[in-house]
Amino acid sequence: MNPLSEAEQVNQPNLDRLKLYFAILTVLGGFALAVGNDGAVIPIIAVFFAIVGYLFVDVLKLFWLPPTAAYSAMALAAVFCIIDFTDGDAVGPRQLLAVSHLLVIVQAILMMQRKSKRIFEQLAIFCLLELIVAAVFNDALSFGLLLIPVGIIGALALGLLATVATTEEAAADDAADGIDASLISEPLIYIGPGESTRHAARLGIRSANF
Repeated sequence: MNPLSEAEQVNQPNLDRLKLYFAILTVLGGFALAVGNDGAVIPIIAVFFAIVGYLFVDVLKLFWLPPTAAYSAMALAAVFCIIDFTDGDAVGPRQLLAVSHLLVIVQAILMMQRKSKRIFEQLAIFCLLELIVAAVFNDALSFGLLLIPVGIIGALALGLLATVATTEEAAADDAADGIDASLISEPLIYIGPGESTRHAARLGIRSANF
């Protein structure tokens, strides 16, 4: 069996747990942006796409966004939010709200894709950016309390992601070592005794018998 397929089988329970962890982080990130902010639509987007992405994309595997469609949707979201950000009547809080919308929309698009190590890493980065933006306009106690589950689940997710990455790298190294071993398992040049050598050996054995 291919070592890479063995690694995938070993990592499958960890990948399933990672999908759940990042779905929870998506929800918590949306609520972190909504605390102390008038963007009530932010947690709705976060919760909806976290549930739909986890159930229908990760668990049931009914559909998912291909990378091209996902990048196109991200580009459209970026254009929309940049227009809102550069509005002449915009003030500080409104600009932060536009950034919040961009972060949660991109994270929602990521939740609709097939999960890989790269997608998990991007989800982690956007979750961190959400916390940074939320900390700018948040001094509420509820935000501090929300950081507790985010920190716990985030630490578990990052540790599990490191385990998955290490297992994949080890499997890739084993596969490369197996290829090299197969190349050197048989000699490229074989030098055996010639017919004259074998004849001389037979004569020597006969002489030794007398």
